[in-house]
Amino acid sequence: MSPVKQRVYNFLRESRYFENVSAEQILEILELAHIQIFQKGQIILKQNEINEVVHFLISGKLAIKVDDEIVYVMSRTGDIFGEMSVITGEPCSATVEAFEDVETISIATPNLISIHEDMNHNLHGTFYHWMSRILSERLKITTQKAKLFEIMNREFKQNVDNAKAFQHDLFSARLETIPNFPLSMKCEFADILGGDFYGVFYVQRDMYGIVIGDVSGHGIAASLLAVNTLNLFQLFSRAVSSSKRVMDYINNLSEAIMPHERFVVCLYLIYDAQNQELLYTHAGKQPALVLRGADIIPLDPTPGLALGITPSDIACFSEEFFPLEPGDRLILFTDGVCEVFENSGKNDGMDNLIGFISENANLSSNALVAQVYAQQNRLQAGAQADDFLFMVFDQQAE
Repeated sequence: MSPVKQRVYNFLRESRYFENVSAEQILEILELAHIQIFQKGQIILKQNEINEVVHFLISGKLAIKVDDEIVYVMSRTGDIFGEMSVITGEPCSATVEAFEDVETISIATPNLISIHEDMNHNLHGTFYHWMSRILSERLKITTQKAKLFEIMNREFKQNVDNAKAFQHDLFSARLETIPNFPLSMKCEFADILGGDFYGVFYVQRDMYGIVIGDVSGHGIAASLLAVNTLNLFQLFSRAVSSSKRVMDYINNLSEAIMPHERFVVCLYLIYDAQNQELLYTHAGKQPALVLRGADIIPLDPTPGLALGITPSDIACFSEEFFPLEPGDRLILFTDGVCEVFENSGKNDGMDNLIGFISENANLSSNALVAQVYAQQNRLQAGAQADDFLFMVFDQQAE
């Protein structure tokens, strides 16, 4: 027996898949096997293509890829790949690529299929014993992975639930109570974590900052940007009585750190409790309404781009005053509310929302918030597509 044949024979004899196979049968298998060497980066099996060889790994590492994504790295001596095509006759379910230089013992698939189909073949029983060992091992590994996945999924869900509760608690903790200007609101995220944010905080004597905004996108990245933006407003609004100055400063900070293709649409208002008036600045088209009796007065939008797109000297923020009267209600919301009302009538979403608010102007602010949320659920008739954030402040007489 040549040194190469002897090496293959010894390998097969020591393989966990052939531990109960006789020496005579190993010699028969030996006649079907040969050694192959693959260079780093070489494709050995290709997803969705018919495989013609079963391989036993002697040395090296293999990248198992599904749809060009690595899902597993195979490196244990004696591991087998390509065998499922013998069992199922189907094309390869994954691509196998040499992660580094690889050496295998290979057996042509047609040889194994002929053994499988010939009940009188000397290796027919050995073939089924071999395949049973392989499938048993695969099942054991799959079961272990399923259990691990279940544990990881449970831990992930717990972590996400904690993060969601933390985000709600964090925003709620930023809701300063304004004398004679109580707040009613509802916030529900479409995803596990939300990109909408809100806050009410003390600025200086008799002045309070109110911010509402929406980060582009959803999920964890949007929620992190939302929390960061809220922190910036709370930090840099203190003792600053100009909404434009605050927006200019926060935009310049955001523009320097904002991830590519992300931005923040928001509205920042300073409420002067002594004079019962608002000073506000838009960053993007963030709507605001004042409900006066049954009439709705839209606050004139100020110019200015969304946060994080361009420096403030180009974004061109400005500020406007709006005097409130006792009984007025300031209504703030994010674009997810308007988008749902888009298909509720002949007009656009804002007009339909304004009409709905006018129809329910006799309700208390808490009831109005609940009614708008209920209407949104009716209009969606399914999973929530975007975050819902709706806020109502009541201007009361001193």
